[in-house]
Amino acid sequence: MKSVRSRRMFAGASRVTTFAKKKNSTSTIFRWMKLVLRFVIATLALYTLYSAYIIGERFVTADSRCSLCDSKLELLKERKDLSSTLFVIKSPVENRIAGAWLVISNDNLAQTVVFYIPPGVYIDDPNDLFRSSLPLSDLEYAGDLINPDRSVEYVIWQIGNMTGFTVENYFWVDATALKYLTDLYGDPSEYTALSYKENYKNPVEISDAALFINSLVDHFSYTKTIAKSKSWEKYVESLDTNVSSMSIMSELYSMKMIFRAGDVVMVDLSQPGLFRTYNADNGREVLTVNYSEYDKVIQDNFNIVRSRSVEKEQAKVEVYNGSGIPGLASRYARKVYNYGVKVVRYDNSPTEFDKTTIYVSHPERFAESFDSVEDLVCDQCEIIEGRPDFITTGDIIVILGKDKEKELRWR
Repeated sequence: MKSVRSRRMFAGASRVTTFAKKKNSTSTIFRWMKLVLRFVIATLALYTLYSAYIIGERFVTADSRCSLCDSKLELLKERKDLSSTLFVIKSPVENRIAGAWLVISNDNLAQTVVFYIPPGVYIDDPNDLFRSSLPLSDLEYAGDLINPDRSVEYVIWQIGNMTGFTVENYFWVDATALKYLTDLYGDPSEYTALSYKENYKNPVEISDAALFINSLVDHFSYTKTIAKSKSWEKYVESLDTNVSSMSIMSELYSMKMIFRAGDVVMVDLSQPGLFRTYNADNGREVLTVNYSEYDKVIQDNFNIVRSRSVEKEQAKVEVYNGSGIPGLASRYARKVYNYGVKVVRYDNSPTEFDKTTIYVSHPERFAESFDSVEDLVCDQCEIIEGRPDFITTGDIIVILGKDKEKELRWR
């Protein structure tokens, strides 16, 4: 009897021992699994941090070239309450300029006007270096002939001469940059014009080609940018711009939202009325800006191109040509007006002036307007508190002198 009971007790003890061994074995497996899981999680976390660091470094350190940053012509000018961005796009097929877009946004009014310059518009050469006007598409080639290191600068200088507008930021997008942009977001040349025309106040007056700018910014995506950070780095490095990598993203996204919000004005210089044609000496038909109509469009949208501080002063400016150079008064009057300061009169001066002179009757009252005019007109000019010795009614009087001949030259 004892023997049977002993065997049962032994068998029970054996089962307990086996269960304890299995339990210990299971616990060991769970411990190892936890360790492995922790290791995997830690590895993934480190990899994520490393990837984020690499992506972040690409965004921060990606650097583009800037042809205008050290320009002695000071082509880039920042304005209060306004942003003005110029896009120059090159054709990947012909390797020539395919068009230019100047986007001006008034932050206070939340309004935007876009100027589209088609490749076939001819721009007068103020220095007559090439004995004829040149189409936008050939300006880079012309700049290369003058100075290969300053061709981009030459193009943007000429666009400023033609439009009368200054630029705060610029993007020079060549075939290489377009390739990386397409890798990132898709081909910007593939778009439905009708869908973008809905964003504009004047859709009937807009060509399909002018809407490329909408497609360019509308394709932008933060998600795709992060997912393809290497392509973004290459894209930025292939650009010619004064904008940093992080600011490029902000600029594109902001412009995308502006266009999608609608109520934008497009000034399309390829539309009838805004250009005129004539036959050049070689028999070629030349298309140039019709400035009488162009200036009317600027007047209609003057509230957009004028900053609030200048608007409050309500200064009136008169511009007189005392240089002896034909057409100079109208040219500078357009520049001042397009800068947001109202020009009430421009004409020839009764006498010639050797040095450009600005008269201002109340400098403290028209401080913002005067600073704007001085910034645009003066390289080294004379400032006089008072009025000239001929009859004027403006608050700020500009008399362009013979010294302007030097400033007009490409240098």
